[in-house]
Amino acid sequence: MREEEDTLAAVGAGADHLRFVVDVASSPRNLSVKRWHRLMGGVLDRVEKVVVTVKARPDIEEMVSILLRTLAPDIVQLRPRGLGQPFTPKPHKQERRNVLR
Repeated sequence: MREEEDTLAAVGAGADHLRFVVDVASSPRNLSVKRWHRLMGGVLDRVEKVVVTVKARPDIEEMVSILLRTLAPDIVQLRPRGLGQPFTPKPHKQERRNVLR
C-alpha cells in the first residue's frame, strides 16, 4: 500500500495487520519513515504494524534500532535478501502418515 486511502480501506475491511517495506531501495514498495507515518496516521492504534526490511546489510543492527525507535512497530520482519528479488522457500519434506481405513 502506498496511499492513505488504501490503508484506511484495508482497516475498514477488517485487516488486523498492515505490512510495509521500509528503507529497502530495491523494492518498488519501499517507503520512507516519513511516508510510513503519513500512511499509518489514521490507523495507528487499530492494527498491528509490521515493518519489513532486509537483513543482508552491513548496518542491520543499527537499522532495526532506528526502526524500533522511530516507528514503534509491533513486528519487524527481516527478509534474507533484497525485496526486488523473487523469494522461493525451500520445499518441506513431505510428512508420511499412516492412514487407517
